[in-house]
Amino acid sequence: MKIETRVVNDKSYKSLQVTRLDTRGKIMDVQDLVTYSKNNEDWNIFEKVAINVTEYGEGKKSTNIRHFCDLDDFLLLAKDLADKKEVNFKDYKGSKSDKYSTGYEARVLVVESWAEGGRGAGAYKFTFTSGPGTPGDKGQVSLVRGAEVTTVTVTVSIQEARKAFLYAYNYFNNKQTAFLATNWKLLY
Repeated sequence: MKIETRVVNDKSYKSLQVTRLDTRGKIMDVQDLVTYSKNNEDWNIFEKVAINVTEYGEGKKSTNIRHFCDLDDFLLLAKDLADKKEVNFKDYKGSKSDKYSTGYEARVLVVESWAEGGRGAGAYKFTFTSGPGTPGDKGQVSLVRGAEVTTVTVTVSIQEARKAFLYAYNYFNNKQTAFLATNWKLLY
């Protein structure tokens, strides 16, 4: 496990790499996000999981997309992947961003069971897309139709996905259990 610290809008964020998958020219990792104040006094549980994908290769610019998934949605996805279930998962996220003229960045994660040539489910396909977005009436940020987007697709064998996501599922469940055990008297 690897710990990173980033500063975004004057807030420090620590992330802990929970699991990592390396595939042909692409790296996908799952990170636990932990927030804390500048003076490190008040720690909070951040109810998001970061799924980061990087595509690289000789002679081409590397591409990085970071998707933030709600913890409850991530746990359902991770459990389905660990249990070898058919998956058709779509998650739309976004945030304000000066990067695009629309003032918003949209990020979409699609995870689906995938079979090359239609022969049985042999893998899971993760498609990460990022681009200019527009806010919706329910808080979602949607990609602008026809706009230039960045997409990275990672195909992972069922066995590799099962190992990585079972580990991540257990990690986040254990983290929630430890939090409840530590704070039980405060909660009840």
